[in-house]
Amino acid sequence: MIIAWSTAHQEFTINDYYYYSALRELISRNGVELVVIDEIKDLSQYKVVVFNYPEKEFKNWERELLHKFMFRGGRVIILGYYNNEDNVADYVNSLTRDYGIIMNDDAVVDKINKVDDEGLLITTSRIYGFNHGVKKILLPCTASLRALNNKPINIVQAEETAVSTKYGRSPSLFKLVRVGAGELIVGGTCVFWDNFSIKRFDNEKFAINILIKENKLIQDANRLNKQ
Repeated sequence: MIIAWSTAHQEFTINDYYYYSALRELISRNGVELVVIDEIKDLSQYKVVVFNYPEKEFKNWERELLHKFMFRGGRVIILGYYNNEDNVADYVNSLTRDYGIIMNDDAVVDKINKVDDEGLLITTSRIYGFNHGVKKILLPCTASLRALNNKPINIVQAEETAVSTKYGRSPSLFKLVRVGAGELIVGGTCVFWDNFSIKRFDNEKFAINILIKENKLIQDANRLNKQ
């Protein structure tokens, strides 16, 4: 398989050694080819496309192309950041709103399950999908997500001790929606797999799960969401 990492919307590039060298090495270690793309065009050779902190709105033709890519079995991963920094939540939503997922303009704070004094570098063990070998992950500076309909699946949720600065307690942090034979994964933070975070707890396993694992783990998310 080949993963496409986009810089078409001024996303953080995985070629930045200071921030993402460990993730790039992890992908290589798992025998997966990685290609950085600076425009969205023919995606037929890829299995996964990653948008890591987009800083430009998705155009209509891009949304149509990505919809076809997912419908035919591709996976799109799009990640933002807290407090709508650089309008990233707005740009994420220009794609994800079509599929019933909204990234909120907030921050999630947890004064108990965290690794910093402020409670912005939160941890959670509530991982409902892509959770093989994953018991706990670190999610720094994350926004929360909300669903506009019943199609999105909640795959990561904050602990009961966590509170959104605007939208209540224990919010969703990662969601997934099926699109034909493929899927869209939306995450509230783009730095859970940077060099600071990826070696902590089970972040490395979670990162590789959402990048290359198959859909069988999603069945667990469906089951847990109904409880």
